[in-house]
Amino acid sequence: MAWNELSRSGAKMDMSGSGYKARRVLDGCALAFWILAISLLVRLGFLWRGQGDLGAGVSSLLAAGGLYLIGHGFRAARLMLLIGDYRVGIKKIALVHFFTAGVSVLLPFKLGEIYRVAELSNLLNDMQKAVLGVWIERAYDIAILCVLLGVVAFGGGPWSNSLGLLLVISTIFVVGTVVVFGILPYNVNELALYMVRRYRSPGSVRVLQGISLFKEFTDAASRMLSRKKTILLLITALIWACETFAIVIVFHHADWNVAAAVAQMLGSISDAASSINMLHVTQTLTALSTLEREYFLVLLSSLLLAAVIAGAKYIPPRIHSTLNGPKTALSGKPNR
Repeated sequence: MAWNELSRSGAKMDMSGSGYKARRVLDGCALAFWILAISLLVRLGFLWRGQGDLGAGVSSLLAAGGLYLIGHGFRAARLMLLIGDYRVGIKKIALVHFFTAGVSVLLPFKLGEIYRVAELSNLLNDMQKAVLGVWIERAYDIAILCVLLGVVAFGGGPWSNSLGLLLVISTIFVVGTVVVFGILPYNVNELALYMVRRYRSPGSVRVLQGISLFKEFTDAASRMLSRKKTILLLITALIWACETFAIVIVFHHADWNVAAAVAQMLGSISDAASSINMLHVTQTLTALSTLEREYFLVLLSSLLLAAVIAGAKYIPPRIHSTLNGPKTALSGKPNR
């Protein structure tokens, strides 16, 4: 009830003007990020020119970039499955995914996830579903990451501080997700009953409203995951298989085993959270070995190219829609 009321009030806010201003700000951010993505893509082009002879070979790099984009295609499919809204077209969801994935390259410390939530909320006109969608995506990713960390630990792969940091972050996220969605929902009704019987103050009313919001939030998560858990896990496994084989292709002629390749990939994920961004990409890439630099270059280039193309198709229509007047993101008609 509470979330539905918030959604309805959000729609009214859009029509009254303040939500319209928020959409204009988001449009401005999207346009700025798109220009930055083009700028970084150009910079990567100059880095490619300075590479000289390619250690991994052109065919290997093209195959790795293609596999990486196929993995992102699976990510877009996973997002479509999670949203499950007939009013939002497959093309629009795919464009939002590839564009926000490219933006994540531009922002450090995983701040791109916040922007992803904002874009999905704008698309769906539903902040609750946007937050849940991104949270569930990451929960499945973390589950596979834990398996991959086990492959490194028991497969003889090199362990590093980056992997240790990734393990700590993954553990905190997994424990928090289990508590929020697995433990607390079974106790909120008892807590609400206790509050009703024990307290009569105005503050207890606010606590009960918070409990109601939380209960509706977890119930919405259960609905999003209903009959989808297995297929979401399978899609996530395919995503990480693509990303793992992408790095194996680049390093296939080096003295590496799968565990070492996985360790390198996971280490790069942790490093990317703080190093690979618009301001430091040149310094970071030039400090790597030849194969590592080519691996990062092909992944960043392929993702940014996809993001620029997606932005070119996605941003102009939404800016045009915003300039035509304040409207909610979704109407009763399908949004292709």
